[in-house]
Amino acid sequence: MLLVRENGATVARKLKKVIRDRKIDIGMDLLFADEALKLKNISESMEKRTKEEEGEPDA
Repeated sequence: MLLVRENGATVARKLKKVIRDRKIDIGMDLLFADEALKLKNISESMEKRTKEEEGEPDA
């Protein structure tokens, strides 16, 4: 996740250009200042996925 401050458009454009030039496939979406930022606890998701892959019944 990349958060760009207001007035950080130049940095964002340069970064996007480098990503494009190196043909790095990523998803990009704009998040505006008035939108809420929702994060999930990655460690819990990974722990659940690991249990599912190992076939543990608690998953």
